[in-house]
Amino acid sequence: MPNCYVESLMYYTNNPVAEAMRGFGVPQMAFAHESQMDEMAQLLGMDPLEIRLKNCLRKGSFTATGQRLDHSVGFEDTLRVIEPYWRERGFNKNTGYGLGSMCYGIRSLWR
Repeated sequence: MPNCYVESLMYYTNNPVAEAMRGFGVPQMAFAHESQMDEMAQLLGMDPLEIRLKNCLRKGSFTATGQRLDHSVGFEDTLRVIEPYWRERGFNKNTGYGLGSMCYGIRSLWR
């Protein structure tokens, strides 16, 4: 990912360490992510599927945090499988179906 910048902050408190697991906040982030992809495609005059294909992570890709993806990177394959269906049905709001995909990594906060 040659054009990526990540900035984060960490704060220590007197509370125990905790993290969200399996769904807490993830569906909301996935919806926001997919909505932004659609908005970017519209602003750029691109097809929503095309922008996803151009920007999806593939085997051998690096994430924004430097992790190399060597296994289980099937998003492009999934998009290619649904492409004919997507083209046939078109991209219209309120059609009653959808596809969302997002990479989400969970790491343990305990060291």
